[in-house]
Amino acid sequence: MNRAEQIIKFAHQAIAMKSAEQKTMRPVSRRVGYVVSHGMSYASNGYAVRTQGIAEALNGHGLDTICFVRQGRPWDFFPETDFSVIQKNIEGVEYIHSPWDNFTSPGNALKKIQVMTATFENLFRVYRPAAVLAGSNFEVALPAYIAAKKLGLPFHYEVRGFWEISKISRDPNWEGSEKYNEQVELETFLACSADKIYTLNSAMQAKLIERGAQRSNICLVPNAAPCSADDAKTSKENSDSLCNADGTYTLGYVGALVDYEGLDILVKALALLKDKSYQLIIVGGSNPVDGKISNDVILNRLAEQAIELGVREQVTFTGRVPHERVKDYLNAIDVCIIPRKPDPVCELVSALKPLEYMAFNKPIIASNVAPQKELLRDGELGWLFEKGSAESLSTVIQALRNEDPAVVEMKLASARELIHNELTWKNVVISMVDQLIAD
Repeated sequence: MNRAEQIIKFAHQAIAMKSAEQKTMRPVSRRVGYVVSHGMSYASNGYAVRTQGIAEALNGHGLDTICFVRQGRPWDFFPETDFSVIQKNIEGVEYIHSPWDNFTSPGNALKKIQVMTATFENLFRVYRPAAVLAGSNFEVALPAYIAAKKLGLPFHYEVRGFWEISKISRDPNWEGSEKYNEQVELETFLACSADKIYTLNSAMQAKLIERGAQRSNICLVPNAAPCSADDAKTSKENSDSLCNADGTYTLGYVGALVDYEGLDILVKALALLKDKSYQLIIVGGSNPVDGKISNDVILNRLAEQAIELGVREQVTFTGRVPHERVKDYLNAIDVCIIPRKPDPVCELVSALKPLEYMAFNKPIIASNVAPQKELLRDGELGWLFEKGSAESLSTVIQALRNEDPAVVEMKLASARELIHNELTWKNVVISMVDQLIAD
């Protein structure tokens, strides 16, 4: 029996032994237990931004959302942290943190799921949600599912990505391995067991259906602009023209440094331009790997590449910056670039960062992977280049710099209209609200 089979067997056995409190527990009407891997109580990555955006929006629709962060976090990431707050409120959203006993991880995947199941069951008894909503992946969502079903609560699964597919970009040998197949099996079990599923785009919906989920059970809840309209307005009022007064033209990337983001393609494109008036700002650091903050291996690799290509003096690497500083860097950038590679995960999962760039009234150049083509409407809201091609990217950069300002403003206006009228958190969660209330 492999690990996935052991975990699924535990799930079936645990749910069969339903809690005696199921009959006496009285859920609080319209209260949602939102179980997540990251929250803005300690993080500012895209996952945490989406958590906050959805929770705030649900509350704005009259629900009472309480976020239960994956057990052990943030202490698993920062063992020496002075983070001692078990409960924290961020902009009206309540976050609950649960450390491991003695701040020590209990061991293997099955043991973690067993411990987290007990923890979530106790939390649900205390806070009495009427429904449980969990964000991917199975490591946090599966124990939330088991705890919910033991208490007779509806369980909704929010599939934000396919983490087992993301890992292929770091390790091509991972695909088809025993552990890869186990993760696919566990994600499939959850998708087929959830009362409702939410995901980001049509490609992800198709993947879930391929794995056995019912199309009628899936609602699309895309990403939304992760900053306020006031931030966007301020940026528009304060931004310079596309070509700065000193003659420089600043390319920028703001986000996590991950291999599949294609930043090596961006550095190569800069070198191909052979023009010192182009500057590049790369803002961000590497994501945690296996629960630990990694050294910025990718940043160092990019810096070495810039030296080899003779453009190091044109590139600024900021590393990680406080979340409140992000808008300052965005204001300094002329065009934001998203050079995602043609990796499986990039062809499936939507990035959050293009919406932030749109909110700051920035022109966007993006590779033509499927989710970016869909968001930018085949180039109506931005500029697309051939995925994986530094030559194509350099050509599009030059074309944008020389573009008719009226064309640029037309695309920017269309992008602003999209995020202000459609892709707000309040709008994208409507289907989620309807389903949660129905249950």
